[in-house]
Amino acid sequence: MEGKKLATRVIIENNEGDILLLKRAEQPFIGCYDLPGGKVEKGESIEHCAIREVFEETKLSVELGDFHMEMATLSIIFQQMSPTGTTKWFRTR
Repeated sequence: MEGKKLATRVIIENNEGDILLLKRAEQPFIGCYDLPGGKVEKGESIEHCAIREVFEETKLSVELGDFHMEMATLSIIFQQMSPTGTTKWFRTR
């Protein structure tokens, strides 16, 4: 999978079922809503990346729940979607 990245996204849900979304302050997709998450750093576990990214982006300390799903990460370049890696999704409360 050379050249392709591994990333995480975390679905943070409160007791009422509301899901936390962040408004992106930087490119790509500035001004769009997104879930907390980001790229796994070299030597870092997927789980540690998910916890670190949530804290960096929200200042929330979370414990990961169940692994939720895995899907190809897509980049939209010149109106074409191309797979650039894999995103691991976790769910937590």
